[in-house]
Amino acid sequence: MKTPFTYRLVRLNHFAPEQMGMAVSHGVFDYFLLEGAAHEFLHEHRDYGGLVLDDMRFSFGEWVRGQFRADRLCIGFFRELESPCWINGFAVTTSDLQIYAESADLACRIYPHSRCALVQISRSVLEMAAKRHLGHALWLPAHGMVNLYPGEEARRDVGEAFDLCGSLLEKGGQLADQGIEILLQTLVRAIRGACVSRPKQDDRRSQQALQMVKLAELYLAAHLSESYSSDEFARAVGLSERSLELQFKKIFGMSPKKWRQYMGLNIAHRKLGRGTERAGMVAEVAAACGFAHPGRFSAVYRDLFGELPVRTRQHERRAIDQQESIFRSLVY
Repeated sequence: MKTPFTYRLVRLNHFAPEQMGMAVSHGVFDYFLLEGAAHEFLHEHRDYGGLVLDDMRFSFGEWVRGQFRADRLCIGFFRELESPCWINGFAVTTSDLQIYAESADLACRIYPHSRCALVQISRSVLEMAAKRHLGHALWLPAHGMVNLYPGEEARRDVGEAFDLCGSLLEKGGQLADQGIEILLQTLVRAIRGACVSRPKQDDRRSQQALQMVKLAELYLAAHLSESYSSDEFARAVGLSERSLELQFKKIFGMSPKKWRQYMGLNIAHRKLGRGTERAGMVAEVAAACGFAHPGRFSAVYRDLFGELPVRTRQHERRAIDQQESIFRSLVY
């Protein structure tokens, strides 16, 4: 029986969260721009009979929130990082592997000039590979996400197997099958040899961090147009003001008040990109997103997105022209 193969390359030269969300097929995610003057996004996607390899580069800093697919595990790692990122309660470096169970939540803070790779695979396929190469079952999370440290050499081996598999998938047939088997063998050995200390405590820490993030996002989204109160915000998420400040510095790399501003700017960017141009639209959106003075709003908006608010709608209309996309679908 022939196996379908899909290759897709998407390159964006501006920040376009909705197009980025559509490009990445491993779940439903939303992107928030945090920093970075050059807004380049590059994504390579390969799907061979349900085994999916995603390779992504970001020139900008971002906050990513969402949920992974319900029918596959996802194994992720960073190939390039200027600074450790924060994912679901863990500080993550290029030496780590992340395993996301089916339908796992994701809350991720990534610094500029990062590159990440993701392998989507069914649990049963990975379990069968473990029995073939290890002779026994492999410990895998039943839910949520776990961060593993397999050692730098093992992590490099995973990256090399990922690249080899990607190139062989495009050739199809026995070569594609060999590439998949090499990747599976490398993954199960890296996972088996990784440090998994106190998984129950790690899971609890991750769930607590995600819960705090969700509460913070809900509160801020509901109160963006109102005056900011650090005391009320802290009480809403069940922390002291000092603890809230520390948690935000660790998670977002900034204060709660600063993150509120970035969140408002990103929501404004979406509103302006989708809305119909009309008189007073920018002032209306600015007020709804927490900015009482349109002039101040325009200045900080331009600092983040590299354009004035009035230009965003025009750029969204040209989004398809500004995007380079290559799509190839074959059956081997």
